[in-house]
Amino acid sequence: MKTLWRVSKNPTPVERSSLPSEKLLEEMLISNLRILSPDWMLLGNQVSTGTGFIDILAVSRDGTLVVIELKRERATRDVVAQTLDYVSWVATLPSESVSELFQHHRGTDLGAAFTNHFGTSLEVEQLNSRQMGVIVASTPDQTTERIVKYLANSGTPINLNTFEIFGEGNEQMLSPNWSVDLAESQANATSLTEKGVWNGHYYGSFGHDESRNWEDARKYGFFSAGGGAWYSRSLSLLNPDDIIWVQSPEHGYIGVGRVLTTYQPMEDIVIRDGDREVRLLDQKLVGTYTHKPSDDDDTREHAVLVDWLATVPLSEAVRQVGFFGNQNSVCRPRVVKWNYTVNTLKSRWKPNLDN
Repeated sequence: MKTLWRVSKNPTPVERSSLPSEKLLEEMLISNLRILSPDWMLLGNQVSTGTGFIDILAVSRDGTLVVIELKRERATRDVVAQTLDYVSWVATLPSESVSELFQHHRGTDLGAAFTNHFGTSLEVEQLNSRQMGVIVASTPDQTTERIVKYLANSGTPINLNTFEIFGEGNEQMLSPNWSVDLAESQANATSLTEKGVWNGHYYGSFGHDESRNWEDARKYGFFSAGGGAWYSRSLSLLNPDDIIWVQSPEHGYIGVGRVLTTYQPMEDIVIRDGDREVRLLDQKLVGTYTHKPSDDDDTREHAVLVDWLATVPLSEAVRQVGFFGNQNSVCRPRVVKWNYTVNTLKSRWKPNLDN
């Protein structure tokens, strides 16, 4: 459990408190879902499934539908089954039903609202192709947390947020705490019809633009992402010795490499220059690796160092019908299309993956 301290010459802890009602929690999240994630947009609340009501239904920037179940107090293991039941119901909704649901609850067009909220167009074919369940409760429950972590480690897209409330006079403060890294939930949110055996190789999306340059990455041996937690947090999936196949969304596949480090902010990355260590950002880079600041989101560029086993310039990128693609900066694809992509690129580039 967290402890908040007043900053003074004689620091004292801020007293713990509790919300007066589950309704207040729902109203807070409806008013500002950024409490949980800046990458979710409200679709509706108290959404009828025919057998129950989903407290809050949201959509993420990649079209994933997020079922959020609220408990003002302790979450029991029964709420896990309830949440999965609602997720399974949501999975049956065609995209037009999701649009109608949004129109009913929000009174406006989903596509226009999505573009206004995220600054990008809604890809209809991606809408509700994936689902995620989230339980929000005020009191940690060891049994529920153990079940959620087990399911998440087994690939089920479910998470638990045990928020904590602190009181200061007439004011209350809320601190969200995720049981499972949101990057894991993001990676697990895959359509049940798509799921298969993962081949152990990671997919990476490298956005080449003014802020990020592929020739920099090739020359200095790194893979990076940023501009918001949605883009950078998935780098946490990578560990040393992992294999990552990289695509430029606008061009095609451009490289494969072995990860050398865990991810960290770009400004902290250090590389070898002969027998000395130097900061990556002190090198002659073409990209700026900076993004427009935000008040409530980590927009910094993050990176991992990579030993490139094969790369090509953007002009020689490999694009082919049937290749895998994804908006996430890093993911663990479990689809037939991913095996086809990797095997085709292996035959073309012949990288040494054994060392």
